[in-house]
Amino acid sequence: MTHLLPGGWYQVNAHYAGDGTYAGSDSTPPVWITIKPEPTTLTFSVLTKDAGGNFIPFTGGPYGTPVYYQAHVTGQSGYGTPSNWVNFWDTNGASEGYNWLDAKGNALTPPLTQIQAGSHSITAGYYGDLSFNLSDDLTPINFTITNIATNTVLVSQQTPQSFLLAATVSASGVGSPATGTVTFSSGGTTLGTASLINGSTSNSITQATATLDATHLTPGQYNVTASYPGDPNYTASSSALMPLNLVADFTIANRGFTTQTVTAGRTASYINDIGVNPFFGFSGTVAVSCTVPAQATTCSVTPNSYSLASGAGWGTLAVTTTPRSSAALRSPADRIPLRPRIFSYSVMALLLCVTLVPSSQSRKSRFRRRLAFSILLFAVLAAGIVACGGGSTGGGGGPPPSTGTLAGTYTITVTATSGTLTHTTTLTLIVQ
Repeated sequence: MTHLLPGGWYQVNAHYAGDGTYAGSDSTPPVWITIKPEPTTLTFSVLTKDAGGNFIPFTGGPYGTPVYYQAHVTGQSGYGTPSNWVNFWDTNGASEGYNWLDAKGNALTPPLTQIQAGSHSITAGYYGDLSFNLSDDLTPINFTITNIATNTVLVSQQTPQSFLLAATVSASGVGSPATGTVTFSSGGTTLGTASLINGSTSNSITQATATLDATHLTPGQYNVTASYPGDPNYTASSSALMPLNLVADFTIANRGFTTQTVTAGRTASYINDIGVNPFFGFSGTVAVSCTVPAQATTCSVTPNSYSLASGAGWGTLAVTTTPRSSAALRSPADRIPLRPRIFSYSVMALLLCVTLVPSSQSRKSRFRRRLAFSILLFAVLAAGIVACGGGSTGGGGGPPPSTGTLAGTYTITVTATSGTLTHTTTLTLIVQ
């Protein structure tokens, strides 16, 4: 007798191996036997976890509460363990997925945090295998998921290209973020609508944001609110009132290509990188100019005037640099230091003086006169050296001046003007 064979069809033979007296033999013909799957019993439960992480029965809670479906399948004989999976169904037979039985006949779902708000009625069924019949438990377990309250926060954001109104809808929980459309209004007048996107769930907080481009609004006073109507899992909410005073204006900005590197003598072109954008009905003409604080360097914006009646305008900034060179070298005589030249002149004058004094005088008298004249001449020349700067090498012995655009990093300022309105933006030029 054995309990080891799983359900199925088997051909059984009896074989005798023989001994010292008798030869071996096999039964003839073989016997066919069928092992039928035995009945099973399915039990299941709906659980959640308490603060200590222990499983407890779940009877209802807010949207996003972690819920677990657990099932256990046993065979009638007590031999063997059922395999395969257990299906779970929600109200009206809607599938809630399935889970495989483990080695002990248990099936447990992962935490289900996105069960939609409302009433639910759960049943379960075992699929069966060759050894164990399918079974189900159609006595439902009922529970209710409730909506979660939301909070809507409205903020405004000015960018160089647009004026944005952003409404963030948040809630406590770990379910999916709120969905739907947010309406932006002022004094009962709808300014526009936007869908909630970029949803996220972190640290038990869900949130999603709806963004309205309000650049098109006309100048004036506004009291803006953002209203969220709710969805199947979240309740409605509205933001606090946000007062706005919108004035027709414009901005000037770049597309982000703010730095260029060139060698001296080349031109840096910021192609279609300068943008002038109108806000709140601005339709005037804007003049654009630029400056760069580098020697022998010029810049220009093309075009240098924009009519914003039909929208934003884009232009190109060009910065032209000049190659570097040295000033012409001075003559060799100019490069001789002043002191050696004066000393040479002094010696020459002294020798000349000695030679030119008349020889008819007595030797002693001539010597005294020559000596006195030489001392006087030397004193005059020494005074000239002091007056010319003493130890100076004279004539400028330093390095020659440079021309062209010097190496360095320069900030280019672009200025846009229309009447009394003036705005600026900056770019960077690196000259090597």
